[in-house]
Amino acid sequence: MKTSTLVFDLHKAALQTRTGTGIVTLLAIMSLTVSSTIAFLVAGGTWMFYSREQRPEDFPILQESMGGGPVEDMMRTWVILALFACAFLVPTIFSLTSQAAVLGASGREKRLATLRLLGLSSGDITRMTMLETAVQAIIGIVLGGFISVLLAPIFSNLSFQHVQISTSEILLPWWGYLAVAAVVFFLASGASVAGMQRVRVEPLGVSRKEMPPALKYRGVIIFVIFTVFTLVLVNQTNLNSSISAIGFTALVISINIMLINWFVPFILQILYRMLSIVPGTSHFVASQRIAADAKTTWRRSASMAFFGVIAGFLVISPLGNDGLTSLMSEDPGVLVMFTDITTGGLLTLGFGFVLSSMAIFLGLSSQLFEQAGLTRSLHLMGVKRSFYFRTQLFETLGPIIIVSLIGFAFGAMVGMVMLSSAMAEVNLVARLSMAGAFLGVGWLFTLAAISAVEPLRKRTLTIGRNND
Repeated sequence: MKTSTLVFDLHKAALQTRTGTGIVTLLAIMSLTVSSTIAFLVAGGTWMFYSREQRPEDFPILQESMGGGPVEDMMRTWVILALFACAFLVPTIFSLTSQAAVLGASGREKRLATLRLLGLSSGDITRMTMLETAVQAIIGIVLGGFISVLLAPIFSNLSFQHVQISTSEILLPWWGYLAVAAVVFFLASGASVAGMQRVRVEPLGVSRKEMPPALKYRGVIIFVIFTVFTLVLVNQTNLNSSISAIGFTALVISINIMLINWFVPFILQILYRMLSIVPGTSHFVASQRIAADAKTTWRRSASMAFFGVIAGFLVISPLGNDGLTSLMSEDPGVLVMFTDITTGGLLTLGFGFVLSSMAIFLGLSSQLFEQAGLTRSLHLMGVKRSFYFRTQLFETLGPIIIVSLIGFAFGAMVGMVMLSSAMAEVNLVARLSMAGAFLGVGWLFTLAAISAVEPLRKRTLTIGRNND
C-alpha cells in the first residue's frame, strides 16, 4: 500500500471514529496558518522597502529630511533591516513547525506503535509524518495567504520613511506569494524531519531519543571575549561610516547573537543546579529537569533570547522625552531612521511573540501527551493539577524570563555603546523600564501559552486520551 493511501485511510478512519487525532491535526494546521500569515506579512514589508529603494525619486520627503543628498544608500539600509527581521523569524517558524511534528507523533502514539508492530519501519513513519505535514502545510499556507491579504489594510495606518504605507505596497506580486509559500512549505517539511529525529517510534510507544549533551564552559569564555570585541567595534562605527563598515558591524553583531547558543545553556544548567536547593516541590522538580537537560530548555526558550536583544536595543529608541530624543531630532535623517527601527522592532516583537507562544504551546502539549500515563497515575495517587501548572511555570516561564533578560542586556549594551556620546543626557531608568515593558508583553504571551495547555491536561486526567 502506498504511504499516501495509508495516511488518507488512517485520517478518514480517525475522523469517523472521532478519536483525538482531530485535535492534533487542528493544532498543527493552526500553527502553520499563523506561521504562513506572519511570513507573508513580513515578506510584504521587505518587498515594500525594496520597491521604494528602486524609485527614490518618488519620496521627496525623505530626500528633504536627508538634506537633499542622495538617499539610495540609506534606503538600502531599510532593506537590510527588513531582511534581519526575516532572519529573526525564520528559526522561530522552523521551531514551531518542528514542535508540531513532534506533537503529531506524541498525539498519535498508539497508532504509530501499532503500525510499527505491523512491520512499518521508522523510515516509513517519518515519510508518513512528512506527508501529513505537507498536506497540513498546504492548508495552512493557503489560509495564511488569505488572512495576510485581509490583514494588509491594517498596516496602512503605519508610516515608514516619512511616508504612510499603502495597502498595495505590502501586497506581494503573484510570484512573491509563490516564493514565500515554497519557503514555508520546505521549512515545514524540513522541520517535520528534524522533529521526528528527536523522537523514537517503537512498538512500545513514542519516546524522546535525545541524550542531554555535555555542556562546557568554553562557550562562555568565547561569548564574553567576542562580546567585548563587538562592543569595541560598535563604538568605532557610526551612521557616517561607509555602508561596508556598517554591514561588517551588523555581521559581527549577528555572529555574537548566535554565540548566545553557547553561553546560555551552560548558565541555565549552573543556575538551576544552585536553585534546586531552594524549598518547594514544584520548584525542585523543574530545577532538576532543567539542570539535567539545559539544552532542551534552551531550545524551547531560545527565540525569546533573540527577541530580548531587539527589546534591549529599543532602549535607544526616540520614544522618550530626554536628551537623546532631542539630539536625534536635530538630525531629521537620524530621527527617521531610528523611528522606523523602533516601529519595525515592535512589529518583529509582536510577530515573534505570537510564534514563540505557539511553539511553546505545541511543545508543552507534546510533553503532556508523552507523559499522559504518568500524569494520570500521579493524579490517582493524589497529586493535584495545580502542581503541574506550578511546575510548568518554573520550568518554562522561569528560563524564558532569564534568557530574555540576558538577550535584553546584550541588546541594551550594543545600543548604548552605539550612541555612547549622547548617553549622558539619557533618563536610563525610564528607557530601561519602557523597553522592559515591551519584553514583559512576551512573558504574558508565554504565560497564556502555559495556561492554554491546562484544558488539555484536564481532558487527559478526566476522560483519558482517546488515541487512535
